[in-house]
Amino acid sequence: RICLLMYYIFYKTSLVVWTVLFFGFYSAFSGQFPYLDWMYQLHNIAFTALPIIIYAIFDRDIDPHTLAANPYVYPWSRGPILYGPHKLIEWAFWAFLHAVICFFIPWYAFEVTSPEKSGQS
Repeated sequence: RICLLMYYIFYKTSLVVWTVLFFGFYSAFSGQFPYLDWMYQLHNIAFTALPIIIYAIFDRDIDPHTLAANPYVYPWSRGPILYGPHKLIEWAFWAFLHAVICFFIPWYAFEVTSPEKSGQS
């Protein structure tokens, strides 16, 4: 159960880091941050604290009687199926893909509607 939250926090952090890195290429690594401070803090609260609180409230152990009746569930919940390098690579891939989508689609959408270099639109 904890591994899911660990992967989620890794995904969330990687997503922000990838978008900041992509922005760095377009801003010549000037040090400009693409997010407002209050939005970044709200992002941390909404996507870090709240999922952990909600997960902690609604997460329940499997009843021991259920495990005794279905012994095939126990190794699945304790083995390397949910935790391992293959899962970390999968979550990293999805973070990169979503960062590409979240950065480049708005970037090119707003670039098309921006004024010309001469100041005319």
